[in-house]
Amino acid sequence: MEHEAISIRYLEISPNILASFPRFTPPVPLYAFDEKVRQLKLLCRAEQRLTRKGREELEGLCEEGLLYLARADYKLYAAHLSKNLGLVLTEDHLSDMEVAEIFLLGLAGRLEEFYAQPIDATLEILRKDVSVLAEFVWAHPDRTRAFRFTIGGQHTLYLHSARVCLLGMALYAAVLGTGGDRRHLGDSAMAFLLHDIGMTALPEFVTDKDRPLFNQEKVRMREHPDIGVRILERLGMRNTVIETCAMQHHERMDGTGYPSRMRGDKIHPLARVCAVVDAFCAMTSERKHAGAKTIAAALAIVTQDPGFDPKISARLAAFLTD
Repeated sequence: MEHEAISIRYLEISPNILASFPRFTPPVPLYAFDEKVRQLKLLCRAEQRLTRKGREELEGLCEEGLLYLARADYKLYAAHLSKNLGLVLTEDHLSDMEVAEIFLLGLAGRLEEFYAQPIDATLEILRKDVSVLAEFVWAHPDRTRAFRFTIGGQHTLYLHSARVCLLGMALYAAVLGTGGDRRHLGDSAMAFLLHDIGMTALPEFVTDKDRPLFNQEKVRMREHPDIGVRILERLGMRNTVIETCAMQHHERMDGTGYPSRMRGDKIHPLARVCAVVDAFCAMTSERKHAGAKTIAAALAIVTQDPGFDPKISARLAAFLTD
């Protein structure tokens, strides 16, 4: 009972987690369980400089299972783990909210680094984090429900792309299943994450405008699928799944989309998932030119619009309301 009461407010730190912290400056406040009074006490504050003896004390407490952090500090903790995503696969005590926050921050951060410097080194780091997500979805398809916690909030290209990736993978698991080739699962995650890569080549006066676009600006905006495929080719990412998602995520089932006005089954299933999730995530985020819609209002739009695959829209609604 005592352990359960503690675990509600505090998270036990494993040796793997402690090893990921800077050696002498923990990124979060740490607490130790005092067995004499049967209570937790503050041991050190975030970024507090430790002596060698203090570090050894932390390691000893950790080995005994007596070192904790407050769940109220989970955003600080999530920000740290977002740079070490592989730990998500080994730490089974993380709450759903913590898992969602860690993946959101991690993928958005890596994507921002890659877009700022699109070279082999940053691409390889991005691929490693995407492979962690794919492995997580493969091993725990039921835990993708946690990705609902990423909906809403500030809209940036990086956060939006990460939200589309997470919600897209949740629907991928629900609609298309996680069986078959694990590599395809990783390709799909990368396709969701990079679907808007063409936006990086558009001028800021179009992408960051705080008012509705003029017709000429809309024309520029509608070029981003074609631009995205060209960027992928230039980067040597000749992957059919990734290219298709970048090209087709604005196509619509009734032929009203762009750039090719494709219809129905001619649109790749993954692009159909991306289309629904892309629109939903955009509407539920705070954008410069439009406030965030409620989840209910955004669902009403994607489920009633004939341009979206009704099976996927219905599955999204079920996923968010179950």
